[in-house]
Formats: sequence, C-alpha cells, structure tokens
Amino acid sequence: MRKNDWKKRIVATFLTITMAAACLDSGCGQEEGTETKEKEEKQTPDGIYLYGEAHSNECIQKQELKIWNDFYEEGMRDLFYEIPYYDAEILNIWMREENDEILDMLWENWSGTSGGEIESYNFFKSLKKECPGTVFHGTDIGHDYRTSGQWYLDYLEERGQRDSGKYRKTQKNMEQGEYYYGHSSDAVYRENKMVENFIEEYENLNGASIMGIYGGAHTDIDAMDYMTGTVPCMANQLYEKYGDRLHTKDLSGKEPIATEKIEVDGKKYQASYFGRFDGSTVSDGYESADYWRLEDSYTDLKGATVGEEVWNQNGFPMKLKSKQVYMVELTKEDGTVERKYFRTDPNSFKKIGAVKEIVLN
Repeated sequence: MRKNDWKKRIVATFLTITMAAACLDSGCGQEEGTETKEKEEKQTPDGIYLYGEAHSNECIQKQELKIWNDFYEEGMRDLFYEIPYYDAEILNIWMREENDEILDMLWENWSGTSGGEIESYNFFKSLKKECPGTVFHGTDIGHDYRTSGQWYLDYLEERGQRDSGKYRKTQKNMEQGEYYYGHSSDAVYRENKMVENFIEEYENLNGASIMGIYGGAHTDIDAMDYMTGTVPCMANQLYEKYGDRLHTKDLSGKEPIATEKIEVDGKKYQASYFGRFDGSTVSDGYESADYWRLEDSYTDLKGATVGEEVWNQNGFPMKLKSKQVYMVELTKEDGTVERKYFRTDPNSFKKIGAVKEIVLN
C-alpha cells in the first residue's frame, strides 16, 4: 500500500466513525437480524504502533497511557521511547525497585529539557503503577551521556558486566550524543541514528508487536526531518523498511483532522477540529474533551467578556498560538455537554501562557 493510500484510509475511517456516531445520535436502527459493529471482537495488535506527541503535555500523556493500557491488556510489553538506550535501561531498573530514587536521579538529569517536566515524571509513575511489566526501549542518541550514561556504565561495571553487550551498546549510544553536540546539534545525524537504533532494537525482539512514543516531528510517514527538511524523518524511513507493518498516529494536535462551519455569536466561522481526548485531563467527572480552533475569529471576539477560568498550554493537546480563539466541548460522565471558549490575548499569553475563558452565546 502506498503512503498516500494509507492516509486516505485514515480519513475514510474517521468519516465512517463520524457518520456512525451521527446515526446513533439520531436514533437510527438496523433491521432485525443484522449484526452490529459494536459487538465485533477486538483484533490483537500486530505490528509497530508509533504515536506522535508534543512532549510533556499532560493531556496527550494521559491519552498515551490509556492506549498503552489497552495494548498491555492484549499482552504487549515492549514500549519504545524517545530517550537514549541507557535511559530506558535505567527506567527498567527503576520498574523493579520499591522506591523512586532512580527515577528522581534520571528526572534530575533531564532537567531543562522537554522531558524534565513534572508531567513526564507523573506519566512514568502512573505507568509503573498500572502496567508494571512494561519493558522500555530507548532509541534516541545519547543526550545525557555525561550523567545518565556514565551512571549506567558504573552500574554495569559494579556488577561485573564491563564486557557485556549492554556496556558496549551504552558506550556507542554515548558516543552518538557526544558527536551530535560536538557538531552543532547535527539534526540529520540524529534522525538517521534514531532510525538505526530503532531497527537494531526492534530486530532483537523477533517480530514482537511494540508501541512507540516520539515527538510528532518523527512519526509522519510522509515527512522529512523537521530541522533541515533534507532527509526522510524516522517514521518515513521505517515505513520504507517495514511497510504496512508500521502504523502511526499523531496525538500532538499539530494538524487538524477535519474542518467544519460553526456558528458563534451569530456568525459562522471555519473551525479546525483537532480531535477527542481524555476529559479527565481537564477535571474529574469529564469523560472526553473535543477541541476546535475558530479561524479568523480573534478580531471579532477580542472584546468579549472574560470568564472565570484561566487555562494554560497543558489543557490543550495542540500547540497554542497568540491571537486565536479556541472552543472546547466537555462531555461529562452522565452524557451532558459543556461548551467553553478561550482566547489567547498577546500580552498575557506570551508572558505567562494564560488562556482566558470568554463568555459567548
């Protein structure tokens, strides 16, 4: 199957689901004796499932945790992650420990990076609690080679494993990081090494099904590397090797998945829809949250009355921009729906990341 055909299938699937939901809402039924889609048995996952994220975003990470829980229940155990090989090995050690000293050390080493936020720390804590048999696999270059890399080498040496494959692999991964940072953060080198490391790690699993979590810039099978645009990105290269065995989905919200016309305050706007996410990220009692951006509406609505709520980027799955209006529909566990509107005013948004609720009809 060609890449564009695969994407068309995704769009077709989305439209099918949307039409089915509309049918159910309107009370459509089936003739007696026909089978319903609801009772179809779940298919056992088979392949490589990559999910693109915006790093350290609580909304997205809760979605990832839910997806991993589902895979875990189906028997999957291998979780690939955008971290160095030795960081994943350190996480695997921590998974067997009763305290969090090792996670605290690792998180401190990540301080100042996109992975060093409290959201990521909480994500790993939740994952250990809910899926304790998870095995991490790191396939990035050796970013924290002076700290975590050296810690893991010392750990192996203390246990008489200086001549082990793990020791050599850690040294190789550390050398990748040293080269990358010694050559002005060479983005092409990193992208190609991420592919090389991924293939090496995956081939050692003898065809087992795996899930992977990476930045959205690495998981688009049609994209080039996001820094230079000169080489195919990681998923693009992996698709050339694994074909339809590779499945990718963007959770980062960087691109809308549909557009529609929505009337707000008596005027219709083009609305970009970014998808449905876990509502518990917003607050307890919410089952789901749907997100839209109302295009070209800021000028009309910049004078609207400000409401009581102030959110920040962590309340949204997509990257927010200044001078925009966003609409969120929150579905409660009892089925009732709340609609909220938010505005990103230039000063407050750029200075403190404030996303203000506005009161509209």
